[in-house]
Amino acid sequence: MAKTPIEEDALEQLITSRSFKEPRIDLDGKSILITGGTGSFGKRFVETICREFKPRKLIVFSRDELKQYEMAQQFSPGDYPFLRYFIGDVRDESRLEQAMRGVDIVIHAAALKHVPIAEYNPFECIKTNVMGAENVVRATIKCGVKYVCALSTDKAANPINLYGASKLAADKIFTAGQHMGGADGPIFSVVRYGNVVGSRGSVIPFFRKLMEDGIDHLPITDPRMTRFWITIEQGVNFVLSTLAMARGGEIFVPKIPSMSMVDLAHTIAPGLPHKLIGIRPGEKLHEIMVPSDDARSTIELADRFAILPAYSGELMARYLSQGAHRVPDDWSYSSDNNAEQLDAPSLLSLAAALKVPEIRIAFACMPGSAELVPALSRSGLPVMAARSTADFDLPATWDGRADAVVIDLYSSTRTEESRLRRIAPVIAVLEDLPERAHDCDLLVDQGFDRHPADYADRVPPGTTLLLGPDMAPLRPDFGRLRTASLARRLRHPGLARVLVSMGLTDVGGISAQIVALVRASLPGVTLDVILGPRAPSLPGLRQAAQNDPDLNILVDIDDMADRVMAADLVIGAGGGSALERCVLGVPSIVIILAENQRPAARAMAKAGAALVIETPGTLAEDLPALLRSVSAQQLAELSSSAARLCDGRGVERIASALLERIARHG
Repeated sequence: MAKTPIEEDALEQLITSRSFKEPRIDLDGKSILITGGTGSFGKRFVETICREFKPRKLIVFSRDELKQYEMAQQFSPGDYPFLRYFIGDVRDESRLEQAMRGVDIVIHAAALKHVPIAEYNPFECIKTNVMGAENVVRATIKCGVKYVCALSTDKAANPINLYGASKLAADKIFTAGQHMGGADGPIFSVVRYGNVVGSRGSVIPFFRKLMEDGIDHLPITDPRMTRFWITIEQGVNFVLSTLAMARGGEIFVPKIPSMSMVDLAHTIAPGLPHKLIGIRPGEKLHEIMVPSDDARSTIELADRFAILPAYSGELMARYLSQGAHRVPDDWSYSSDNNAEQLDAPSLLSLAAALKVPEIRIAFACMPGSAELVPALSRSGLPVMAARSTADFDLPATWDGRADAVVIDLYSSTRTEESRLRRIAPVIAVLEDLPERAHDCDLLVDQGFDRHPADYADRVPPGTTLLLGPDMAPLRPDFGRLRTASLARRLRHPGLARVLVSMGLTDVGGISAQIVALVRASLPGVTLDVILGPRAPSLPGLRQAAQNDPDLNILVDIDDMADRVMAADLVIGAGGGSALERCVLGVPSIVIILAENQRPAARAMAKAGAALVIETPGTLAEDLPALLRSVSAQQLAELSSSAARLCDGRGVERIASALLERIARHG
């Protein structure tokens, strides 16, 4: 599957766009203790350690004997002699000290984390989350532990509920522990991330349970709500890389995607109605992981941010010398201003198109998909999340056989794909670039200017190649509106309404600059501007709209296809949204904001489907010139060329070709 820029990418790709595997601490021969070791994170952490390392000792410390007993059935000390199960509570400092004797590394995952329960049981929450954190810090210092990593939460940033406040206090305790321990004490660090996919008590298992119970709707607190998302595997990897990276007192925040709760509900249960129930006590509309007040001490790395402790000039200088850079002073990292916003996955549409009785199709895709897109499994098309096709296998209920396997993995190789032929006669690969060799029967690449010759020596003879933008699996709303939109171009060929859509984050406040240039060049047009709630241009444009009745500021919209269809011209960035505009035949001016947008933008210009501005640096000169010169005839030509480029029926074509290959094999 062709991967579009991050803001338009598929859910399964975005959630796993970073593995957080580097740097990796070596745990061989080490003694490790994890508090809250029987929770969702603890179980996956133990599984990872058992699979990848040979520690001297791995201690699971928790207070629930039943959970320990159940966990020991899966991870038995008989099979893993280094495993130890300790009954204990982080509220008990003496028991912590007893458990930490000879321990090198402590992972602190124990917490009371249910927001409403914490609101109504505040003292219990404080005893575990705050006093427990203090006990862990004291015990690690007394016992000579070398590394301590504590798990935090996005709710600890600008907290409005007791759980968040207690975790903020815990964060402060752990960062202060760096000074308490002195030069020879432990290296303390904190990791702060968002909702963990599929963790106990989280929204995805809750939604799935409701559906199993036959509910006729899903409860939604507020349609505007957004949240950060991370897989449990990413969370474990992030902790392990933090242990290797930490120098003392940092709060590390991963770069992860966000998603609206409405989109999540639509993804999990397409077509199921929603019922608004209101925000619960202590709940936020959007989550934040780095508040603007912390920006002054925050640095950005390739795959994460780090909030450095106070008075850390030396530590700041060390990170900057190693390639990190400071974030702007007024910057914040919130689930609504995050550039990595997830939308409904392309695989979901493909699965729906492939739901044919007696046909068994399996998807080998990025880790996290099986949890994030359970609708695929409910459709009878199982999702096998894998790091590579070597990790892929079919369920026993299918007797290890399928009619086809659809592979959407960057890491898939020809050798691994060949191995899958023992379980499926048809192999389909969704690809981005003609750079790898494949053993497949069908290959899809939606890239511009793709030709069969690009894959001549990379696929077997007779492979069905589905190439070009017409094969793009796009959001179905655009395909449904195509006929109506093209008819509108014929009825209204002029330039009366312009849509400005430069991305929700509005990088550099570019939307305000564009609006000013459009208003100066085309004073009579209606201007619609789509922005995120934290876009830099938003305050100024809202003020301008008070004196400009033809200026409409649109925030948190859920009818993008309708807005695009209503426009006579769209000024937008490159990427997947540009192809969606093509489906509707909407003329567009594409402003290239990043290098990964350049090939597609230039291909659209070559095809006569868009006008292109190569860099924002020439915007003040180039945009007015284009606007003043554009004519009704040119708009019609752009519309016609764009519509020819992509019709929005890529999912149908992929499904049809795959079913034809299956039929060929009987």
